[in-house]
Amino acid sequence: MSSFNTPEQISAYQAIVIAKGCKLYAKTGMVPNRAYTATKMLKAAGSITGKAYKRGQHMQAHDDIMENFTS
Repeated sequence: MSSFNTPEQISAYQAIVIAKGCKLYAKTGMVPNRAYTATKMLKAAGSITGKAYKRGQHMQAHDDIMENFTS
């Protein structure tokens, strides 16, 4: 079992959850839960990456977030 204790670890976990939610929505049209609407996921992704995303750019948001973790 993993534990995320530091603010950096918590932020990284939140970013990955948002990225995976965006990917799920882009591929299937499903949202992970009622709180993660398509618009709210893009807004959260924008706050992580500093970019503004428009409707339908969920896969781009996913790619931008995950780029931070692979480089």
